[in-house]
Parts: sequence; C-alpha cells; structure tokens
Amino acid sequence: MPAMLERVIEDLRLKDGVTVSCIVADFVMAWALEIARKIGIRGVLFNPASAAMLALQCSIPKLIEDGIIDSNGSPTSTTKAFWLSSCIPAMDIKVIWWLNLFDPLVQKRFFKYMVECLRDSDNVTDWWLCNSTYELEPQAFSYVPNLLPVGPLSRTYDDNNKSVAPRSFGQFWEEDLSCMNWLDQQQNNSVVYVAFGSIALFDQKQFTELALGLELTNRPFLWVVRQDPNCENKMSLPDEFKGNRGIPGDRDSQPQ
Repeated sequence: MPAMLERVIEDLRLKDGVTVSCIVADFVMAWALEIARKIGIRGVLFNPASAAMLALQCSIPKLIEDGIIDSNGSPTSTTKAFWLSSCIPAMDIKVIWWLNLFDPLVQKRFFKYMVECLRDSDNVTDWWLCNSTYELEPQAFSYVPNLLPVGPLSRTYDDNNKSVAPRSFGQFWEEDLSCMNWLDQQQNNSVVYVAFGSIALFDQKQFTELALGLELTNRPFLWVVRQDPNCENKMSLPDEFKGNRGIPGDRDSQPQ
C-alpha cells in the first residue's frame, strides 16, 4: 500500500495538476505519513475517537510499567480503577476498550498492532487531530498537549456534495429503521441523540443512571445501545421509557 499511495499522489500531480500539500491519516495507517515525509509534504494523524481514548492509548507504556496491564494489554492484578494523571478522573479497568473485542486472540493481536502504530507515529508527526471538542474533555486534552480538537465530525453530504447522504457509510449490520417514524413525529431540533460507539459498555447501574439523567432533561431522546455479546442479560429499562419520551435501540438501529 505505501507504494500505491505514493503513485496516486504522483498521478494526481502529473495527470490532474493537483498538488497534495498534506496527508491526514488514521493512526493505524501512520505509514502514510512516512510517505508524506519521503516526498516532502506535511502529515497529521487523526484520532476518530475521544481524546480520553487517545490519552489511554498513549499511556500504554506507563500502564505496563505500573503493572496495570501486561505486554498483551490484559489486566495484571485485581485493581479495579487506575489514574492516568491527577487531572483525569479514575478509570475502571473494565472500560479499557481493547478488552472488549470479543475474541481474546483478536484482542492480543490488535493490541500489539496498536502499540506498533503508536510507536511509529511518534516519528512521523508532531500533531494529532481529534474528533472531539475541548469543552467536553478538557482534562484529556491537557494530558495530550499536541492534540487539536476538530470535532464532532460527521458526514452530512454525499459524494456529489448534495444534501444529507441517503444511506449509511461503514455499516456492517442490517439497519433497523423503525425509529424513523418516531423521529418524524418530533419537532425539529428537539431530540437528544445518545451514542457511545461500538466499543463502550455499561453495567446495569450505569445504564439506569444514564436513563434517569435523560429523563430529567424533559426532552425526547434516541439512545443507541451496544449490547454486550458476552452477557446473557441485556440492559433493561423501565417500561415507561419506551414509547413515552425516548427510544432506546440496539446498535443496528443507529441512524446514519
């Protein structure tokens, strides 16, 4: 792939008269910035997740050194909480996202690949872009000073730059669009949309607390919930939540 990227950039210059001045790449494709440096253009890494997640990933060497995790990314003790720094609230060991990748072998391989990418990224860029905003995560942004907030980002136009894209992008599951009728009955700009991505997991207590918080907003809400595939019991809400003020749905119902 590196050779192909270099060829594409050269073809753009020779055939289309387009000069690429900067490459923005996900950190798992940090090699793209090696190409940028080779041909003399600038490169920046992009973190599509939260600043707190990047802070956690950048702290992997320290977590290993402190005995929180081992070289495979697995917890090494019965420690339930840990701190990245005094400015960031304690993190529950269960929320380490790479521990929730379903398959232990996949987890181990992905963790090692992620560590390699992070190590390589130190040599190819001085700055990161993050799909978040400082107001949401001031502590995490302070912890990673070379991180620039550019979010939240979402694709709102199709390839022809016309209106909102009519279909989802990057969706691997069949979509459940049953929420659309409910949304059509709500006033414009009135619905609170809640989604924590495809990795975040909650226990029943956290789930209930968040539900109560949403109820206190007195606003209609659409909540996309990822079910834990390793848990036999799904998170449950009081019956009065559904069909009253908000709709909780599983991950497949997330509208794009």
